[in-house]
Amino acid sequence: MVLASIFVISVCGYRYFGSMSWVDSIWMVVITISTVGFAEQSSFSDSQQLFTVGVILAGMTASAYTFGGLFQVILAGELEQRRGIRRMHKAIDQMSRHVILCGYGRMGQNLALDLSAQGFDLVVIDLRTGILEELRSRNIAYIHGDATEDEHLQAAGIAQAGFLVTCLPNDANNVFITLTAKGLNADLQIISRAEHSSTAGKLRQAGATQVVMPAVVGAKQMLNLISKNTPQ
Repeated sequence: MVLASIFVISVCGYRYFGSMSWVDSIWMVVITISTVGFAEQSSFSDSQQLFTVGVILAGMTASAYTFGGLFQVILAGELEQRRGIRRMHKAIDQMSRHVILCGYGRMGQNLALDLSAQGFDLVVIDLRTGILEELRSRNIAYIHGDATEDEHLQAAGIAQAGFLVTCLPNDANNVFITLTAKGLNADLQIISRAEHSSTAGKLRQAGATQVVMPAVVGAKQMLNLISKNTPQ
């Protein structure tokens, strides 16, 4: 209604104050509002001008409809995603004795799938955005952020959690998370990953209940396989 009023008033203005014909007035208003940029005094005939006006208006309408629909789809998706995140945060707040998994790399992913398959309540903390869609599709609760920061551990419900597992490939980060987590929940059972044997003692001093070294575990498993298949 507002646009139509502006259109009519503008046409009348050009007609009476600009001494233009009705067709030229309509032409001037359309190219001005649409920012098409044709010359003010067109060399088109009246019928060509009116046809071009129709093309411009149709194009603007189609564009508005297309982009409006696209915007609605995007907005609806954003709103649904936000509602999903709110529901997930409420679910995390209701968890108790759950597992907080810091790091969703290869090791963390395998552990997360096994925990979910066995029915454990689980919250993953990871900084990467590329894994969020996978976590949503697997119906795994997550906190998008840096697990070394208190606020993300608290958002994951560390106060009422039973276990925390650090699966980051960086030993320094695992030590820092362990130390921070123990300060936030003294009763928390912490299982930490260590890449280097020199870090294992530091993790225990920081509060880790158990320290797992993938290289050592893998080597022992290979040794057992060799031993079992060696004739006595």
